[in-house]
Amino acid sequence: MLKTKHNSGFFSCCSVRLHDIISYFNTNKCLPTEVDSSEHFGLYKKDSTKDITFDYFKQYSNSTSIIYSRPVPFHHEDQFAVYSQLDYTALTPFVQAYFSPSPSILQRVEVLQKKYSIHPENTCVLFYRGNDKVTEIGMCSYQEMLEQAALILEKNPNIQFLLQSDETEFLEEAKKRFPTNSFHFNEEIRHMRKQISSVDKVYSEKNDEFSKWYLAITILMSTCNYVVCGSGNCSIWITLYRGNATNIIQHRHDHWIDFSKNTASSESLAHKSYQYFLNQWHSYSSSITEPLQKTLEEQAAALLQDTMVPLDKKQDIVSKMIYMNPDKHEWYYQMAQLVQHDSQIIMWLRLAYEKKPNDYPTLYALCKTLFMNNQHKLLFDLNRNHLFDQFIESKNGVNAEFLYYFFESNMTLHYHKNCEKYVAMLESYFKTVTTLEPDVLHHKCINYVDCAKVQYVLGNIESAITYVEKSIQFIIKHYFPSDKLILSTQHLLSLYDYLYYDHVKQFKKYSELNELFSKGIIPFNVPNKRKNKTQLKIGYVTSDLGLHAVSNFIHSILKHHTYEAVVFANQTAIHPMFRSFNIVQIRHLSDKEAAYEIMKNEIDILIDLNGHTSLNRLGIFPYQPAPIQMTYLGYPNTTGLTSIQYRITDSVADPPHSKQLYSEKLLRMPSCFLLYKSSFQTEPLVPRKTKQTIILGSLNKEPKITPPTLRVWAKILKENPTTKLLIKLESYDNTDSRLAYYMKHLRVDKQRLLLLTRTDDEQYTKLFGMIDIALDTFPYSGTTTTCNALYNSIPVVTMTHDDYHVHNVSASLLKNAGLAELVTKSETEYVERVTSLVNSVETIDRYKATIHAKFVASMNPVPFMKAYESLLYNAHNAHATNTTNTTHATFSM
Repeated sequence: MLKTKHNSGFFSCCSVRLHDIISYFNTNKCLPTEVDSSEHFGLYKKDSTKDITFDYFKQYSNSTSIIYSRPVPFHHEDQFAVYSQLDYTALTPFVQAYFSPSPSILQRVEVLQKKYSIHPENTCVLFYRGNDKVTEIGMCSYQEMLEQAALILEKNPNIQFLLQSDETEFLEEAKKRFPTNSFHFNEEIRHMRKQISSVDKVYSEKNDEFSKWYLAITILMSTCNYVVCGSGNCSIWITLYRGNATNIIQHRHDHWIDFSKNTASSESLAHKSYQYFLNQWHSYSSSITEPLQKTLEEQAAALLQDTMVPLDKKQDIVSKMIYMNPDKHEWYYQMAQLVQHDSQIIMWLRLAYEKKPNDYPTLYALCKTLFMNNQHKLLFDLNRNHLFDQFIESKNGVNAEFLYYFFESNMTLHYHKNCEKYVAMLESYFKTVTTLEPDVLHHKCINYVDCAKVQYVLGNIESAITYVEKSIQFIIKHYFPSDKLILSTQHLLSLYDYLYYDHVKQFKKYSELNELFSKGIIPFNVPNKRKNKTQLKIGYVTSDLGLHAVSNFIHSILKHHTYEAVVFANQTAIHPMFRSFNIVQIRHLSDKEAAYEIMKNEIDILIDLNGHTSLNRLGIFPYQPAPIQMTYLGYPNTTGLTSIQYRITDSVADPPHSKQLYSEKLLRMPSCFLLYKSSFQTEPLVPRKTKQTIILGSLNKEPKITPPTLRVWAKILKENPTTKLLIKLESYDNTDSRLAYYMKHLRVDKQRLLLLTRTDDEQYTKLFGMIDIALDTFPYSGTTTTCNALYNSIPVVTMTHDDYHVHNVSASLLKNAGLAELVTKSETEYVERVTSLVNSVETIDRYKATIHAKFVASMNPVPFMKAYESLLYNAHNAHATNTTNTTHATFSM
């Protein structure tokens, strides 16, 4: 879902809304499933939370298809652009999809057209905005606009002038000069405009009525043969509804730009020019001369600029130029601008790049296109001999957008070697950038998050939090859409799980998220009317039906359910192991549409499996499409949503006396709340025979190795000098820097450390055969990693903390497997337990021989599912009514 926000003039709101939709499309290569504009058009509505978009525009169809071939250029500031230079072919589908007038607006258009007997084909619009626009954009005097009208009247003696203005003097003078040819709308529109102050920030009925008539007038003006106008939001919307700049005469920056050429003659002239070019080309084919080559290049450049030359002919022209001069990179670059599909664009840009690698426009266009198509490896490989450095940072400062594409590719591919350097560059950029241009603001916000990502992968969680908080402040300050605020807040909250955070302050942040998710939503309120029902219908909402950590736990539940289960998948790529289950795709649906789909399935209990992780669909739950809603498995904290009643856990992970705060009521399983079965390993490794040098190991996600963890591990290494510590890194290329980091914080030399770079699943599994004792992290303990270690018979030493769920998951797994002695309650006890094992090779070997069987027995799906389904059944009965004739809830789509 896309949320847009702007509160200013009507067409200013339209321009910002269009910009936000197109920006979403450019970023995600698809249309938003839903556009929430409840924070738009504030001057024109009584209820500030209501979305009045469809009072003006048709309800857009979710089936609208706009094919992504390249980023669509549009900015709010294009209101001041040369209108002939807008890409109407790309923009018109968005205008048609999201800004087609509603029936009530079209009815007003009809009323105006009939009342004034308007014949658009014989009408010239004179749209003159004086007052504010004179100083804002250097608008011409009204006398100058009337001179343009006189020129049109000379060529078209019978033409009529439709006058639209807030300037009384202009209207009076126009009626004097063209007494029989001019008219203006006198439906109180002009008087309304005079009465509505530009600084009036509250709703009034005058605003409401004015905006509807004004939209109708603008649509009518867009249909007229000629339009004489200045620049501004209303002017650009005349051309956007028109779909072209033909016969637009625009005043811009103290001069007139006339697009009123005869189209037919222009096309004819373009055809003649192209034919002349072909004749010259044939001459070149038989006789190569330098002057002729230069002449052809000049003719080709002119034809490529001519909007009347068809696309296929332009492609033919460039093909001939490439044949004539195959080493000139500009022609390959030009061809990339003329082809339609991403694969073709990439091909031509790569050819241009090969001809001239250090040409910035080519490199930038190629990097951006590769990035938008998720071709991160190709982008990364372009950086030969640090070629990008000269473009990322130059004498003109940091190129933040270019840095973003390269940085994100590095992070996606887990190459972190230069990350700290990038953060330093961005810090320099933050101090110098002052522009409020939307794209710059957008990238600055992203750059804050980029800095947070760097700090996160380096284990600097508090620094990461600082950057995310800056991004949130930035979003609020510059009125970014609220979906960006939600995403940044979710990112922030997930980082706090790596710290010993304040529970009250943290819960307040979750409560604020609840307000963002629930604002303006009317729940369906589906009743739970089936008490003592023997067969429940359980719905799961997830985006993790691939080889994701969650898949290790949810697959067995789905496989062994005796209740009917429906999985609502927020993803298109489903791993084969899940395809036998009942899956309903919701990736393409808005939150409201997905909620409606869930409600149609008559789900008794709906369970979220994502929490605040990426690609979550928590926005569905405030609609309450199921009578009972829960969260489980994918997130180690509360959702904060009051629409989710329960959270599934156990008494080890969440002791009854814990100080952790939840918006949900906790439903505790009688044993461990997890049911594990490896999604990629069918047989355990044979553990290595323990040797004199004990290998301690951490295969957890590296950011979990927090300062408290390092402090305790340093004590272990000091007390056990014959041991070594193996650590799996997050990156492929940052070994030297991380080695120096761990040597410093663990206070050991490099011979005591075994650092292994990131690896694939098969190699990852083999790592368990290299260690003797797995050291758990804190406060964020292992989950999947702990299960993988136990499955491969490696003892895991962990530490609990009653007040933090994340601290206790490994403890729950160990106690459930009958390995409570590996669970410690303090740092001192943790060090003592590891030291005790280091000094008892026999104990380690005994564990290696027995843990696998114990762990697998503890993950028996039969008793687990009996307890799990009993828990769901009891929750259902507690909410069910005793009546059997309860009517379905009413709702609207």
